[in-house]
Amino acid sequence: NNFSNVYELGKIKDRIGKGRLFTIEWSNDKQSIQNSNHIFGKYTRNPTILINDYVLAPKETIFLPGQVIGKRGSNLKVKF
Repeated sequence: NNFSNVYELGKIKDRIGKGRLFTIEWSNDKQSIQNSNHIFGKYTRNPTILINDYVLAPKETIFLPGQVIGKRGSNLKVKF
């Protein structure tokens, strides 16, 4: 989110031209333009995540960078 400078849930409203820019609507109904390299979703590549890898993980209503420090089944333990 360009307004808060954090990764959070948003909704793609429109693609701008044929490029990599999209209009995103945030939970507060504001909109901003985002480059696709900052958009993660259903069709994002889903690599295998290993212990010590770095990830963006949810913490309350935003996503923060963290390091995977453990796994239990399909759940990851992340240190922010």
